[in-house]
Amino acid sequence: MSFYDINPKKKYHILVIPKGEYIDLDHFNAEASETEIIEFSKSITHVTKILKISSTEDGYRVLTNIGENGGQEVPHLHYHIFGGEKIGKMVI
Repeated sequence: MSFYDINPKKKYHILVIPKGEYIDLDHFNAEASETEIIEFSKSITHVTKILKISSTEDGYRVLTNIGENGGQEVPHLHYHIFGGEKIGKMVI
């Protein structure tokens, strides 16, 4: 499932969420089937192609937060896709 973030940080700010109830990426990788893992990964590329920001176009950033120190606020795995404009450097 994917939809626009209600508080966008960039021109495109999309959330991509797996159908299963997974807390974070670690939980997903430990509990999801191989098919779920592959299809979820492919769904991110699918969304970027729809938005015309895929790697063959302008590019994008994908982010997921894991745990308190990682900035996770919602206890359900989701990826943020940012694009449509210059993103800037990674936080280090």
